[in-house]
Parts: sequence; C-alpha cells; structure tokens
Amino acid sequence: MKNTTLKFFAITLVIAISTTFFTALATAAETRKMPLNHTHLAIGSLEVDGRRIIVGDIPDLERYNFIWLQLRCPNSGERVFEHIAERSPDGNVVFEISAPPGLYYLYIFRAAQRNVTFTAAFWPKIKVNLSEHTGAFLVSEAYFSNAEILAGRRKDMAALQFYLQPSRNIQSDHPEILSLAAEITTGLSGSFEITLAIHDWVASNIYYNRDDLHNIRAGRQAGDQSALGALRSRAVVCYGFTNLTAALLRAAGVPARVIYGYAGSFSLECRRFHAWNEAYVNGRWVIIDTTWNSANVFEHGNFLYSNGLRRHQYFDISPIFFAATHSISTFGDLDAAVDDFVRENARTAVPFCGSVRVNGIMDLPAGLFNIGGFNYIKLRDAAAMLSFSGLGAGVDWDNENRKILIDTGVMYTPIGGELSGNSAAVPVRAELAAVRLSFNGETVLLSAYSINGFTYFRLRDVAALFGFGVDFDVATQTIHIAI
Repeated sequence: MKNTTLKFFAITLVIAISTTFFTALATAAETRKMPLNHTHLAIGSLEVDGRRIIVGDIPDLERYNFIWLQLRCPNSGERVFEHIAERSPDGNVVFEISAPPGLYYLYIFRAAQRNVTFTAAFWPKIKVNLSEHTGAFLVSEAYFSNAEILAGRRKDMAALQFYLQPSRNIQSDHPEILSLAAEITTGLSGSFEITLAIHDWVASNIYYNRDDLHNIRAGRQAGDQSALGALRSRAVVCYGFTNLTAALLRAAGVPARVIYGYAGSFSLECRRFHAWNEAYVNGRWVIIDTTWNSANVFEHGNFLYSNGLRRHQYFDISPIFFAATHSISTFGDLDAAVDDFVRENARTAVPFCGSVRVNGIMDLPAGLFNIGGFNYIKLRDAAAMLSFSGLGAGVDWDNENRKILIDTGVMYTPIGGELSGNSAAVPVRAELAAVRLSFNGETVLLSAYSINGFTYFRLRDVAALFGFGVDFDVATQTIHIAI
C-alpha cells in the first residue's frame, strides 16, 4: 500500500500542462533588459531604452524576417500601440513607443513576409511599465526562488556521473533507448548539437496525452510514464516527456535530470504541477521543456494534432523569462542522492604491478591502479609521459571552478612527483572524483576516482582524449603505449 501511494504521489506531483494559460505575472522587481533565450533559434532579448523597446538577438531565419510588436491594456485587451518592422542585418528591431504612460502587456509576433499571417514569437505575454520618459519589464517573483535553487546546482564530476546513470523510469541503458539515441545523434558532435537533436525528436514525435491528464486529475490510473512507456506509446503527460528526454540524453552521454515544479499562472488556484529537464551542456545546466515546445496532442484515444515541434523558446530559455511561467519546487533535494551515489560506488583500487612501456623502448613507473578491471592513471603522469615524446599537454587546476584544465597547445610543466611509481603496496579505497575536466576549453566527462588525495582517470579514456594507442600484454603484464 505504501509503494502504491508513493507511486501515485510521484505521478501526480509532476502533472503539468494547464489549459488555463498565463493570465497575470506576480511581480517583485523590474528590469530594463530581459534575456529570453540563449540559442540562435528564438528571440534572445528585450530591452527598454528610454521610450524605445529593442527586440534583440532575433534568429537569422526566414520566419523571423518581420516582427510585429503590440502593447495592450491588461484589462480590456485594447491595442494602444502596434507596429511591424523588418529585422535589421544585426539581428535587432527598434520600436519607438508612442503609447501613454501605463502598465501594458507586450506581445511579439513574427512572419516571413509583411502581408502574411503572423505567429506568436513567444509565450507568455510580458508586462511592461512605461513612464513618460522610460520604462521597464516586470519580473516574476518566482525568478528569485528559482535563481537561488539554480545557483546551487552541482557541477562536480561525481554529480555529472550520477546524472548519466539509468534510474527509475529513466531506462537509459535499455537497448531501445540506446538504439534511438544513436540514431538521433548520428554524425553529431558536441553536447549542444546532441541535446538539441534529442529535444527536437521528442517534441516532434511524442504527444501530450489529455486522456491521461483527465484520469490523473480524477484519481484514476494513467498510462506508463517511464521513458520506455513514452517511447512505446508515444502519448504521455509531462512526466513521460521528461523521462524520455532524460533517458535519451543520458544514453547519448549528456548528463540530464528531471525537475519538478509548477507551471502556468501563479495564482494558487490555477497553477499546475509540472516536470521538465535540465541538461549539462558546455559547462552549465540548460533548461529544457520538451512538453511546452511540442504541439502534438492525443485525446479520446486518438492522435488528435500532429503539429510536431512548435518552437524552441523553452530550449535553453533564460531563467528570468522561464520564471514567468515555471516555478521550481523545493520539494526534496535532487542532489542529495549524489553523495549516496559516491559512497555506493566506492571501489577497491589495486596497485598495478606490471610494466608500462612507451613506444616499445621506454619503461615508465606510471603508478597505475586497477579498478573494476580497468587501469587508471593520474593526468600529470600521462602529460609527463607525452612530454618524453615531444608532445604538449599542459595540466593546470582552476580552484575557483574546481576544474582540471588541459591545454594541448603548450608543453607540460612538471611540479614534482610525476612518474614516481606507486606508493601503495596494498589495495586501497577509491571514490568517484568530484572534479570537472576541461580539454582545450571544452568540458569533457571521463570516469574518474579519487585515491589517496589524487584523481585517477581511466587510461583508455585518457588515450582517446590525447590520441595515443594502448594495448595490454597479459603474458608479460605490460601496458604498451604508442605515441
């Protein structure tokens, strides 16, 4: 009975999509600059400069050739200002506002040509407060609580490894998930391109199941909301969208997490439980809501609307704009499980007693450890080893960001202790390392363990990173490295 109750609570906690759309922004502050989106796929920013409103960072896409800006009265909906302008070569449009002072809703529409039907460029509408000489956008009070939570997101290597693992309802190691992730990301490189491709596939191919939503609100059983359930049925609520998105991202090597909260209006009687994702892309957690970017609808047992990917607004949306419609729940601490994951995945590290031979002629006391059948090496030992062959690999430590920096454009500078052999004569404890790695400016994820205060990386991963070969001769217990 307890497990059933918990299961029902977990499902109802994340139900999301209210048909009652955003009607009012709860506000606590104003800003003259409102970042909207960090990609090249949606309008990037708004700015008030005197009595001008600047729509900035407009995508260089045909459907954004013309921008239609409207100001409407909050109560009557009457348009007090409207103007259509063509996107400038620098990606901006400047509107000289002639409306009288007051509080207005700002709407922006887009189109490929001036005399065609315009489409909303983003949602929701934004409140702007105009005085005689200037103005400002109103900021949702949810932004401040969201910002505090987002600032505390863990980015250490242990956390990133944790969010790469399969988990309940996120079956990222299942053959169907792995196969689809590989198919979607074929030929792509870089975490941004991979994440975008997976987002686009989910938003295009998964349908929002209104039947499930009605069942859950009525206390009845909903369909399978797991990643596999979403993939097989193609019709789920937000929880299914997010589980599948997380599973595909993890299967493709991108750390991903499911976030719970509220969406829609912030009046207590209207807001609804919701779920979305965060993905770790290029050194930061990126907000993704595949549910809200999809226009597919399943209802009355039928795939009703097959409009696919609606927009990219909620892909890498700015936190301040995101807060206009989404509030992160403080229920539970998702990162609390990371420390448990580190403890549970502690391993025994056995000192490697064989030989390490470089280019067939040089034996080096690299001081490796064997963990779970794989040999692990310190980066400084690997860099020093490369320097013997005339190759550069600078290794440094960024204490502020808790990050190891590797630069193949410079030669390694020894600090002492490199290639000094193994100080441990008996097996020792190895814990997942809580550090990040930057290789030539790009964050990479490698399996790493902390042993006696030093960080060790899997030798074959390091070899792939630096571009040298590794082989092992079982008979002689010799690691052969070809540089």
